[in-house]
Amino acid sequence: AQSDSDDMPEDEEELPEETSSAKSQNPLGAQLTKLIKELVAKVQAPWVSSVLIIPSCDYLSLNVPLPFGDEKSINRVIDLEVQDLIPFSVDEFHVNHCVVSEGSKGEHDVHVGMMPRSYVSSIVRSCSVAGFEPNIISTNTSALAAMYHLAPDYMAKNSAVVYIDSGKCYICLAIDGRVKTDRIIFGGTIKNAEGAGLETVQLVRDLKLSITSVEKRYGVTIAKVYVVGAEMSPQQLQQSLGRSVEQLNAEEFIKVGNAQTHAHSHLVGLSAVFARDIEPPAVLSNFRSREFSYNPYMQQILSFGKQMSPYLMVLFGLIVLYFITIFGVRAYRISALESAISEEIRKVAPQLNAQVGEELVALSGENATLDKELIQLGSRGKLSPLDFFLELSKDLGRVRKRAPEVEISKVRITATAITLEGQATDYRSVNLLNKILEENKKIYCKIDSTTSGPSGNTKFKIDLTLCEL
Repeated sequence: AQSDSDDMPEDEEELPEETSSAKSQNPLGAQLTKLIKELVAKVQAPWVSSVLIIPSCDYLSLNVPLPFGDEKSINRVIDLEVQDLIPFSVDEFHVNHCVVSEGSKGEHDVHVGMMPRSYVSSIVRSCSVAGFEPNIISTNTSALAAMYHLAPDYMAKNSAVVYIDSGKCYICLAIDGRVKTDRIIFGGTIKNAEGAGLETVQLVRDLKLSITSVEKRYGVTIAKVYVVGAEMSPQQLQQSLGRSVEQLNAEEFIKVGNAQTHAHSHLVGLSAVFARDIEPPAVLSNFRSREFSYNPYMQQILSFGKQMSPYLMVLFGLIVLYFITIFGVRAYRISALESAISEEIRKVAPQLNAQVGEELVALSGENATLDKELIQLGSRGKLSPLDFFLELSKDLGRVRKRAPEVEISKVRITATAITLEGQATDYRSVNLLNKILEENKKIYCKIDSTTSGPSGNTKFKIDLTLCEL
């Protein structure tokens, strides 16, 4: 896990290497899931991203030249390209890739790393069960490549970094200052009569062949070899390889734990450079890809939710308290309003027989009874005041056409009568108004008209008694 500080936690453990007798079995189970939980719990410093270095189970790597370098195109053809180069099926392997360089003729040098798909799947599943979602899953060789990113000016342009441990040789090779490829060599250890560890002859021979193969492929000379760890002295390795060999200590690149920390832990610490937030370098082999790819957005949401959960709980509590307060205030206001209404009803209608709090119900019942009685009484006409007004408007429209000098200043309509007030230029115009109204005998049963004033400003008042329809 990448820490926000330069120091990593002192208590670090390595995931157990898979032995040859257990390769056919699931290397991760309940015990390993528990171990992952314990390791994550030991990280006390705040962290946002992580790298998981796993045992190299049947790891295979090679470089493939391709005419393109975009992710989508490579994913479409990489399995077929690798299948053409190896004598066994790639269907059971998880294949990941990394574009390490672009040639002068447009060819891209693509590094390919392979591991059994079931092995990678079991690791991802165990991490998920343990609640740990690493951004990157890689091997020790990718951790060695971090040295070229941490100290680019110190490392030789054409060189190799070698780490030998427990019968395995991890190699990372750089050409022109760029990490190109890696190898993991498995071999047996030869011991002397006293049982002390000696150099692994087979590993050294295979190491020499691997370096020679890379030199031939890229047309360069690997003149410098850096050795990490204390499995073999630089002098012994230099005599065997015939190249300049220099001892490097991983703790010189990054501080991890204390001086007694195992070299494996320092390699794990080196890999933190691939998980940094600002312009992280590309990791040579990342098995958190394709179907096992890491979803940063979902993890960020989960991480943010976990960090904000105390504040969200407080916010939720405040929201609940707010609604409870609003409910209480509204309930109090409603209760006070009901009490005021009940008191007012009892003042206006003291004879109302109703229990306390049921005055509105009793009053509604009395109103319903009164409505029924009013319906039984009926009315003088079927037309409403609005209907009478419409009929009057039609008649006044005819008056406007035949006697435009008549002006109506006031109209009052009741259920039984209509009163018109206004003025005209002479009595003849008033008589014409009366005549037009008398023509609508279905509406106006009786017309009473009074006039006053001199000619030229004759005022009138007409009372119309409405007919029963």
